[in-house]
Amino acid sequence: MPLPGSSPADPMWQRVLARGFWRNLIWHGALGWGIPFAALFAAIQQITQRSTEFLPAMLQALPLGLIAGSIYAWANWGYASIQAIKARRLERDQEEDQ
Repeated sequence: MPLPGSSPADPMWQRVLARGFWRNLIWHGALGWGIPFAALFAAIQQITQRSTEFLPAMLQALPLGLIAGSIYAWANWGYASIQAIKARRLERDQEEDQ
């Protein structure tokens, strides 16, 4: 929620597109979601006693985490692209109605 007197924030899909595909894929997806996923997966392995040490379990789960994060980022990019197309169509339709 923006502060009183400030301009409203851009929708999330506009921020995703403004960052660019590769930044979204690498920073937001693989690193931003993939590494925490791998850490959580390693912690669950320790809790369930499938692994005795955290770091080897995390390194073992890291490829899965990076792939899962990249898939999330691709889906996020696709959603943002669809929302941009809808916004352009709505703007074009409004111009045609005038």
